[in-house]
Amino acid sequence: MFETEKEVWIEIIETYKGMQYLWDKKDPNYFNKKMRLSANSRLCDVYKKLDKKVTVAAFKRKLKNLRTCYLRELRKVKSSQATAASLDDVYIPSLWYYNLLSFLSENNEPSEELKGETIYLSDPELFEEFSNPKQRLKQETPYNECSSSNSTSPLIQESSTSHSVVNEEAPMAKLVARNKKQRRTIEKKQDQLIEIATKLLTEREEEWDVFGKSVGIQLKSLDPTQGIIAQKLISDILFNAKLGRLCEESTINLKPLSL
Repeated sequence: MFETEKEVWIEIIETYKGMQYLWDKKDPNYFNKKMRLSANSRLCDVYKKLDKKVTVAAFKRKLKNLRTCYLRELRKVKSSQATAASLDDVYIPSLWYYNLLSFLSENNEPSEELKGETIYLSDPELFEEFSNPKQRLKQETPYNECSSSNSTSPLIQESSTSHSVVNEEAPMAKLVARNKKQRRTIEKKQDQLIEIATKLLTEREEEWDVFGKSVGIQLKSLDPTQGIIAQKLISDILFNAKLGRLCEESTINLKPLSL
């Protein structure tokens, strides 16, 4: 039966999830090359439903791209959760397979996995494959090309000439540098917004602190009985304010003191 690319990738991800030694660093077989090679071959066989000529090495790069895109989205979610004023401000992932790969979040810290480059230094196979700078420049994935939820393809389509044209190294290096610069610019703007918001909140808190201290000083100077009554009235006013009962015409009606 003919299967769509999305269906094939769902099958691959579900199988990959069961192969914990491929993605869980705490698994005792995580560095077992024989088991990892066998597992990747099995996953590659599933992908051959889409491309019968695909090699295990090429498939591993596709899977790496998948993980890179997921962890980048995870980083955006966590970053927005730390700064969001409400749930509406939390970043919503655009990848259709984001939830399918949620099992990776417990074993991969985005800030470590995506710090500067898209290489998984902790992955024993990918580290070996991409440890050569020239090899990495030819095969590295640009930061801004992960497909969104509107696309059925979960991965970046590799260029047909990416592995044969060595002269692409310089343009790719420039692209990586430009993406790093853009990311630093965005992070700088985010820091500036956070700084402004913090300053406004601090100024607001200082305003109430000054008023509170002023009231406290005045209460100390009152007769003890009058001070108790004043505190009671202030508490009543705050109570009614919380219920939204106060208006500009609100006053305190005092009964004349009995002689």
